[in-house]
Amino acid sequence: MNNQAVLTKVTIPGLALYGELDQQVNQDKNIRIIEQALKQTGINNFTLKRLAGLNHLFQTAQTGLEYEYIKIEETISLRALEVISGWIVKQVN
Repeated sequence: MNNQAVLTKVTIPGLALYGELDQQVNQDKNIRIIEQALKQTGINNFTLKRLAGLNHLFQTAQTGLEYEYIKIEETISLRALEVISGWIVKQVN
């Protein structure tokens, strides 16, 4: 079963985040797959968001390249945590 087929079975709210500098995931392709699956299911409580200046690990980065990971002291960007926690709060209210 491909990714889009799996996503068409989702019936709950969802959040998909991408670091704009992510060099490991093809964001355009993945976002397109998610959007197509959501159109098929009719789910409208799904958030897709690109976070500017963040890498694959949601760390503030310069290039997003893997060699940079070990140079970054930040575990995860506060901005990413705020987006995640804000989304969760919105879902439970």
